[in-house]
Amino acid sequence: MSRIHQKTARGRCTACKRSRRVAIVEQAAKGETCPLNGCEFAAEITQEIENRQRLRVVPKEKKMVNIIEKKSPKIDLIKRK
Repeated sequence: MSRIHQKTARGRCTACKRSRRVAIVEQAAKGETCPLNGCEFAAEITQEIENRQRLRVVPKEKKMVNIIEKKSPKIDLIKRK
């Protein structure tokens, strides 16, 4: 007797037949979970949707101000006629 192995494609959903990364990116872009019941990546899709809705705070670089003592500031005056 021979053994019969069912080969399932790793990283693919059995309901929607999409690869894991494609399913997550497409549904997160729409902002909805997978419309098919039994999607294997439903948890990852909802997590990605929540991550996209968060505000991302990016710190700004502080500008350095050098003050040199005993020098007068140079001011350019423009006279209008």
